[in-house]
Amino acid sequence: MKTIISRWCLAGVMAIALSSCGNFFEESSQDEIKPSTVEDLQATFFHDGYPYNFNSDAYLNLLTDEVQNNGLTDDHYADRLKIGQPLFTYNQDMFEGNLSFINDENSWKNYYTLVMGCNVTLDYVDQMTGSTQAKQNLKGQARLLRAFYFLKLASIYCQPYANDPDHNLGISLITSSAVNDAYPSRSTLRQTYDFIESELKQAKEELKDYKPTTHYRVTAECADILLSRLYLYEEKWDECIAAAD
Repeated sequence: MKTIISRWCLAGVMAIALSSCGNFFEESSQDEIKPSTVEDLQATFFHDGYPYNFNSDAYLNLLTDEVQNNGLTDDHYADRLKIGQPLFTYNQDMFEGNLSFINDENSWKNYYTLVMGCNVTLDYVDQMTGSTQAKQNLKGQARLLRAFYFLKLASIYCQPYANDPDHNLGISLITSSAVNDAYPSRSTLRQTYDFIESELKQAKEELKDYKPTTHYRVTAECADILLSRLYLYEEKWDECIAAAD
């Protein structure tokens, strides 16, 4: 009888030991957190959604008439002269890999990376614990910045709005953080601008009571500024003046 009891005890101890070993060897991330509060998600958004130390389209100045090449006056500028020359001279191969280019070349990738930060915030903010007002403030910031990035992308990669907006391509209006293998399609230019306008108006409403304690946050006034620029591109003069007033 004692032998049977001993065997059962031994089996129980081994079962506990094996289950403990399984938990012991279970891997867990040491440098990632799972947000559970609005404050947690806000901290993530401030890092992934705001354009801190961000420069993604300075090269556009080289395509305008607002710069002048005064020659090489210092060896320090040799590399910059070499890098900027294809753009400055409108070389048809300016984006090809055989030519050097400045670091912020890929505006499409850089802006959509920030869009993803905004999408994550908008997708998960309602699942966080926190006040309704805090959630609304965070939504407004994410929505406004996403609209700003979309407007920048449309300005860089699309035709002017007046050039047949119903048929010319706009941008890919990616509004979800879900990742899949489907290649995102591009909307028409009118659909792009209409979506940006709608988002800015909604963001303005969400941010109407938001009073940040720092200058480095977007507010309802920022929505009006962007709306005035949007209407300027659309040649809606009265709306542009009203938004800027």
